[in-house]
Amino acid sequence: MSEALKVPPSTVEYLEKQGIGVRVLQTEKAVKEYNALVAQGVKVGGIFHSTC
Repeated sequence: MSEALKVPPSTVEYLEKQGIGVRVLQTEKAVKEYNALVAQGVKVGGIFHSTC
């Protein structure tokens, strides 16, 4: 079983067409990735699902 929230392919495709990179990860891994990118000075945004 995957621990990452399911994101519809159409959502990912739409964001990528807008020039937005998408990474769908388990929350703990997503937070680490987010923090690493911020530390590198990369402009990032995130949506974190943490209620399960």
